[in-house]
Amino acid sequence: MIDTLLIRIKALWLSILARIYGRLVQVDALNTLGNLGTDGQRNGLLLVIGLSILFSIATPGTSHAQCETITLNGTNYTVTVNLSLTEIIVNGDNCPYGYNYDVGVEYSVVFGGSSPPPNLDNLQGNIHCGGQNLFFSIPTNGSGSYVVSNGNQYQGDCDVPPTLEALSCNRLTLNSSGPGMSYSSTSTTCEHENTLPVIWNEFQISYSGNTKAVDLSWSTFKETFNDVYIIERSYNGISDWEQAGEIEGAGWSDELKYYTFQDIKLPAQGGGRMYYRIKQVDLNNAFTYSKIVAVDIPKLFSAKTWTVYPNPAKGQAVNLAYQGQTFSNSHEKITLKAFNATQQFGNITVSNPQEADIALKTLLQNFQSGLVIVEISWGDQLERHKLML
Repeated sequence: MIDTLLIRIKALWLSILARIYGRLVQVDALNTLGNLGTDGQRNGLLLVIGLSILFSIATPGTSHAQCETITLNGTNYTVTVNLSLTEIIVNGDNCPYGYNYDVGVEYSVVFGGSSPPPNLDNLQGNIHCGGQNLFFSIPTNGSGSYVVSNGNQYQGDCDVPPTLEALSCNRLTLNSSGPGMSYSSTSTTCEHENTLPVIWNEFQISYSGNTKAVDLSWSTFKETFNDVYIIERSYNGISDWEQAGEIEGAGWSDELKYYTFQDIKLPAQGGGRMYYRIKQVDLNNAFTYSKIVAVDIPKLFSAKTWTVYPNPAKGQAVNLAYQGQTFSNSHEKITLKAFNATQQFGNITVSNPQEADIALKTLLQNFQSGLVIVEISWGDQLERHKLML
């Protein structure tokens, strides 16, 4: 009786392992059938094994490896390629004689610069898993987000689980060429998730015409020792990054976490492409970067010298942007006036556009919701703006 119970426990344990590693261990469970004495005992164990097979057919390894960002340079354009290895895909079920596998790859391709082409000539490479290479190819126009290698490599040792880490899938080579871009072969390392401080889920971006702002949202599967997210942006290129804001991280988390940020201080000239990335900083000040995303910004402002935004404000802080020639006359004062239909009124005089931006926020603090007229005068010039608070 005790022996039979131990055998049943072994079969259940093997079925749990099968949920993790696929069906590679189920043959061991089947071998235990010979140790059972009656048909009833065999039928009971067959039910357990059958259920384990039902829930574990073609179960892939679930490890994840983020690769270093690759930047390609062409004539008057750049291409930023972000790659991550997401899973091991077992092709068939050959154990106890080994198994064949491929690798799933998530990617994003961002074209930048003044004259980007519609597509490249070549964008393909190899994933290096130990001494084995698995070929993959990305659409040359950067469309899509996921591909599977077609290497179908063979692993003869069933004791090696089908995970990226166990198979030493930690490096890839990307081959590329395009218009005004000579052929290049770039190698990059891929860091497994158990060593990454943050496991990213999604990073999305959009421009809102109503608020004249860029909305960012991202989520993470896991955070370890994570302190803060610093949102960085670059205008019409990926070489001149500046901080747009920051959001506090979760510290430690094994749950799905969601974050949002709104960038309302866009360049006054508008009409271009904004690039964003997130700098994740640990509690010990070590840091990593997210992938780079981009959004096109329409021409935001009119021919006026000053812009008041967002408009309507909808409870947000109001900004004042100067978009004329360099404000170099230190003796030329700027006077701001604000008034509405309920006879609320205020005015203030400052020395430069930076002070004017701060002053307008102060001026509007006590105004009621509704239409406000903002009057700006400097030198012999004057502008009026209608603002909805």
